[in-house]
Amino acid sequence: AVTKDGRAFEHASLEMRSSNKRIVMAALANNSYAIRWEFVSAELKNDEEVILAAVAKYGWALQHASVRLRNDKQIVMAAIKKYPLAIQWA
Repeated sequence: AVTKDGRAFEHASLEMRSSNKRIVMAALANNSYAIRWEFVSAELKNDEEVILAAVAKYGWALQHASVRLRNDKQIVMAAIKKYPLAIQWA
């Protein structure tokens, strides 16, 4: 369901929302606003692929990245390109 409509993310089980990379990536591809970041695991918030996909669409997603990734030049630059104010989370 998430692959067709990212808003379905909110109806997935807590376990799937928090730690299933495939589900999170599908939701990002279809509607980043649907992601409830408070339910995404620390492991996925520290995953370069997940965070780069998020900030490439919505720079403000940088605030949900791990500290390590908020200091990653490639990720920060991608976030700022979409949302210049994302620098505040770097």
